[in-house]
Amino acid sequence: MKEAVEKARLILNDEETRPTVTYRYVSNTWPPEMICEASNLKSQGYTPSMAGEMALRRSRDMKRPRPVRENPNDWVFESTNYGLVMTLFSQLLTGNRPLFIKALLTLTAEKYVPRLQPIKAPFPAWNGHASALPLVAEFCIRNSFLTLLIEALDKVKLPNPSIAGMMRELEEMISVNFDVFSDAELEAMPNGLAKVRETAEQQTWSSKGRAGEPQIKNPHYRQGFSAEGNEIVDGIDAFLQQCAQARYWYLKGALQQSRNPEIEGDKKTVEDFLINLGFNDLMVRSLNAAERDLKDTATAFELKNAMGHLRSFLEQIHLQACGLIVKPTETLPDKWGAATIFLRQRDVITLKEEEFITKLYTLVSDEAIHPLIASREYARLFRNIVIEYGLLFLTALQKKNLTIKRP
Repeated sequence: MKEAVEKARLILNDEETRPTVTYRYVSNTWPPEMICEASNLKSQGYTPSMAGEMALRRSRDMKRPRPVRENPNDWVFESTNYGLVMTLFSQLLTGNRPLFIKALLTLTAEKYVPRLQPIKAPFPAWNGHASALPLVAEFCIRNSFLTLLIEALDKVKLPNPSIAGMMRELEEMISVNFDVFSDAELEAMPNGLAKVRETAEQQTWSSKGRAGEPQIKNPHYRQGFSAEGNEIVDGIDAFLQQCAQARYWYLKGALQQSRNPEIEGDKKTVEDFLINLGFNDLMVRSLNAAERDLKDTATAFELKNAMGHLRSFLEQIHLQACGLIVKPTETLPDKWGAATIFLRQRDVITLKEEEFITKLYTLVSDEAIHPLIASREYARLFRNIVIEYGLLFLTALQKKNLTIKRP
């Protein structure tokens, strides 16, 4: 644990001088806010990805609250230092991981970060101050440690640039990837952020009252923290409005049967398991690629592609899992069927589970490669079942303390 924390400290120190957190547009369609400019941008050689980057920069300069995009699969989070911290995290025993997270928060939540030159302090730096707390906040939220993040923020005595930058990152996160938060987390956010908002607001005024009348003194006020306090208050208020918008997207999706909050929460858990257990990141990309092809306006060909991605996911989750338990003297299965039998023989799955998933895989394969086009009902059904099976299977791996060793 001590060694892991010291290595994390080096990574977080680097994040303060060279921030790596960013979002990348991965949809093949043009961002909605850039449609009017699409023709002109195409003539200049722009791609949808480049237009997405332009749209993201513009949205950062918009009046708060920033819009929350309905399709969270158009954007993916990327960060070199996040990946490094994840590697350290995955090497720890499950019981030690919360302690590791608390150590990261202790290193960042109250740390004063010096002001950098503006050109060296890209988003989400605030007022030239770049902190590692935005990275740690992303890590907490994406790995189901939001509670620990809130607890750490509640202990901070005075507003600081690190929290100001973190709120900017949260505004961006929910703007493009609102489903990293569950509907329940969004609902609880006003209470969760109440203490840190109060702490910040207390530093925004020293006294107040009507002109000519006795002024009310603020016993909590300390000179020199009002700018940070105002920024944090504004950031939290904007973020909470975004939470309300995100909850609407959840509700709309549920009522239109295109989104099920429970399935969405399980999908996030599956992605967390895949990362924590050391699976290839292409697994998460396969799920997200299927999501993009399952949008409400999907064509028949996009639905067919989604089925192909789901089939590939089922193949890889078994094939890669075999690498967790194969002995040096054994041959690693290279076919899905052989991998499934291998996992059942090693008691990772039961006979009944083997029979179930084999029938599902056969049906997915037949439908995905059928010369006729996959229907929306089939695609949605398989997507939901694949996610729930992934959760069941990966939970079994975690309980056996099996982790893929990364090179």
